[in-house]
Amino acid sequence: MHKPISIDYDFSSLLDINWNDHLTHYISFKKVENTETMKRFGPYPSTLTDYNTYIYQKFFEADEVDLALLQKQTNLTIHSISIIKQVPGTVMPIHHDHFYKLRQKYPNEADKAVRANIFLQDWVWGHFFQIDDQSISNWKQNTGFIFDNKVIHSSANASFLDKYTLQLTGFLND
Repeated sequence: MHKPISIDYDFSSLLDINWNDHLTHYISFKKVENTETMKRFGPYPSTLTDYNTYIYQKFFEADEVDLALLQKQTNLTIHSISIIKQVPGTVMPIHHDHFYKLRQKYPNEADKAVRANIFLQDWVWGHFFQIDDQSISNWKQNTGFIFDNKVIHSSANASFLDKYTLQLTGFLND
């Protein structure tokens, strides 16, 4: 399941942080976590390394954002909030999300979890996002997708500018 979403929120103050404190070696844990993806597409090639797959990911506490507004605009009960900074020349190869933090807290409900992936700037040449069989481009700031843990997706930054996305993880409200 995936569907488009758009919100109205100013995230600019959240981007002004020391990103070096939030470096994550993305491929290291995806090689362990994404066994289902590898069954479908094969193993991650040796050319995908910590050098070209790292990201910066900052997790925010509920009191650092207007949680009520985000929940209202997304129709989600949000349990995890993060922003990913993807620098030029890096990729997040084909994968599906496991909602690791949510799965730890709600192991019996984790399969009902969803993620809102929202672009925090207008699309620029070289920013790529693929979800299922759709290659997405020309997006507008504060638009994106809500999807579950079965949706295959990937991201790349072949531009000269950093790429920022918001991840809101939680449960859809009825």
